[in-house]
Amino acid sequence: MNLPVNQKHFLSFSRKLFLSVISLFLVFAICFIAYQYQREREYKVELLNTQLQDYNSRLYEQLNDSPAIEETTDKYIRDHALKDLRVTLIDLQGNVIYDSYKTQEIKHENHRDRPEVQRALKEGNGFDVRRTSETTGLPYFYSATRYGDYIVRSALPYNVSLINNLKADPHYLWFTVIVSLLLMIIFYKFTNKLGTSISQLREFAMRADRNEPIEMAMQSAFPHNELGEISQHIIQIYKRLHETKEALYIEREKLISHLQTSHEGLGVFTRERNEILVNNLFTQYANTISDHNLTSTEEVFSIPELAPITDFLNRNEGNFHHRRDAGRRTGSTETPAYTKHRS
Repeated sequence: MNLPVNQKHFLSFSRKLFLSVISLFLVFAICFIAYQYQREREYKVELLNTQLQDYNSRLYEQLNDSPAIEETTDKYIRDHALKDLRVTLIDLQGNVIYDSYKTQEIKHENHRDRPEVQRALKEGNGFDVRRTSETTGLPYFYSATRYGDYIVRSALPYNVSLINNLKADPHYLWFTVIVSLLLMIIFYKFTNKLGTSISQLREFAMRADRNEPIEMAMQSAFPHNELGEISQHIIQIYKRLHETKEALYIEREKLISHLQTSHEGLGVFTRERNEILVNNLFTQYANTISDHNLTSTEEVFSIPELAPITDFLNRNEGNFHHRRDAGRRTGSTETPAYTKHRS
């Protein structure tokens, strides 16, 4: 089925290719950014947890050297002050031994069900990123570490300063966006060259379909790449075929003109005795020789007066086959037999 060459498309092939690949690339870039953002945030949380764990470890070392828990802890907090830092000492049953946020209610609260305390009891340490304290009513970042028969827990209020510290570094985001834009521009230029080649091939196909001449400017319009070279070769091959066709047409017209102006009756037939070309004198002489008007020129082979010619053709039909096969082996073409009548 032949499709119209000038059929319009909503999007060109190059645009479809560009949009398809860029869509997949953007999906990949978004997934990468989301994954990297989550990894960056987890890294910041782990870093803060490590800092608080180190703080807990040093406090434990101070407590081992002094039996006075409250005085030692208060002094350590003053000497290693982190802004708004809260420290809690909890036994393995969840009872509060000490809390730097001194209220009477804390002593009566059990902290065993707190997430960071449960992880510390099971794994030795644990943290909770954002949990509202049931004592102060403020959100905190908690980090707890188990040491022997009690747990040291430190906490920082989840305020604007801490939120900014836990934010993912935006530099990787800008780097990803810039690289993505550069790759999109490069790929757009590549698909644009591809689209130029396809558009020129489309224009060539439309002109070839309308049998219009191919201009030299069309060949120079192709980009200098492999597709452009292939396209130019296709156009050159078409031009040679078109020139050959024109030359054959001119020769055919010369042959027809010669037959029509000839003073002899000439007829050219295939090996199967089908008409290729005859002139008017051939038809006139054939009707004169026959005792009735011929309905077609092929009936000339049934005229009794031309029986010797027909017998000759029948006897030499095998030679025609041999010549045809030899012509195929040597690359030559079969020459049709012709019949000539003189006036």
